[in-house]
Amino acid sequence: MMHVEPAFGYDGLHLTANINGEPRIDEPNPEKDPAQFPREADHLADCILENKEPKSAGEEGLKDMKLMMEIYKSCGRRG
Repeated sequence: MMHVEPAFGYDGLHLTANINGEPRIDEPNPEKDPAQFPREADHLADCILENKEPKSAGEEGLKDMKLMMEIYKSCGRRG
């Protein structure tokens, strides 16, 4: 079970999770909106400059975008 509150904002995020016998995760995020984006951009720039693989694969983002496009398409269909 995983819970993030608030689900659709960036300020005051708080993650809690219970994962099959593992210690409970309880992590508030004290950072203000949207602190993670500049760090992600800096990391990507460093990877380009140093010819390294990013921590996150681009394929995951591409899958997300494809799923989002299918959701938008399905919302426009009637009948």
